[in-house]
Amino acid sequence: MAVVVSSGCVTMGKTAFKTIDDMTGTPYPTPTPTAQTTKIPDRVTVPAAVASIVPIPTEKESDYMARTNGFYQGDLYKFYRANVSNTYQNLMIYTTVYGHKLVKNYSTWSDEWATYFDEVPRPGYQYLFVYVVVWVDMDAGGDDCRPYGFDQDHWRVQYNGRTYEPVKYYQPNWRIKELENVPNYNKVDWIKPYGYLLRYDSEKGWIADPLGWIKGGRSNAWDGYVVYEVPASALSEDIKVIGRFENLGGWAWWKLK
Repeated sequence: MAVVVSSGCVTMGKTAFKTIDDMTGTPYPTPTPTAQTTKIPDRVTVPAAVASIVPIPTEKESDYMARTNGFYQGDLYKFYRANVSNTYQNLMIYTTVYGHKLVKNYSTWSDEWATYFDEVPRPGYQYLFVYVVVWVDMDAGGDDCRPYGFDQDHWRVQYNGRTYEPVKYYQPNWRIKELENVPNYNKVDWIKPYGYLLRYDSEKGWIADPLGWIKGGRSNAWDGYVVYEVPASALSEDIKVIGRFENLGGWAWWKLK
C-alpha cells in the first residue's frame, strides 16, 4: 500500500490521461488526445482507443510498478492531504480495483417486456467489468471533508499499449444478469454501477442518480463497476486499470489477475 502526502485545497485540477509508462504517481498537464470515433449503427458513437507511443518496459516488474505507482488487484492505494480548504481538516482517501469480469456479451432486464435482452459489443471486442471502490477514511487521521468524487471518466483500462474509456451507451440503471450475485467491496450488498445511487420509482422503475461528493466513512464509499469494450484477444493478466485522482492523489494503476 502506497501513501501520497501533500497539503492544500481540496479542489481538484483536471489532467489528461496518459499511458502507464509515463506515470510517476503525481499528475502533470498533458495535451488532451484527439479521439477518432467508430459508428455503431442505430446505437451509439464510441470513441476509439488512444494509441500509446511508449515502449514496453524491460525492467523488473517490481521496479516498474514502484516507479509508475502500480499495484496488484486488491491492493490499497492511500493518499492524504492536510488542512484541505484551509479548514484544518485532513483528507485521507483509500481506493483499489478489487475485481473484474470479462464476458463476450451481457444481458439486461426489461421491466416493460419482463425478459432479458443481450448487449453485444463491436465485432472483435468483448466486455470488461471493473470493480472499483473509493472512500474517505475517518479512522486514521482523516475528516469528513467531502471532496468531489472521481467519476467513471477518471478510470481507464490499458491493453497492449492502448487505453480504453468506459462505454457511453451503457445505462447505469440497467439490471445486469451477469452481476446479480457479485458482492460489493464490503460484502454487504450486490455490486451497483460505480458513481451512481440507484432508487426505485413506482412509475419509472429504477433510476440512477449520479453522485457528487464522497461522504466520510467506509459505509459511504463510492463502490461499483465500470464497463469497457476491450479487444476479444485481451486476457485478464494483460490488462491494467488506470485511476486519475488529479492533484489530490495523482495517478495509480492496478494489474488485473
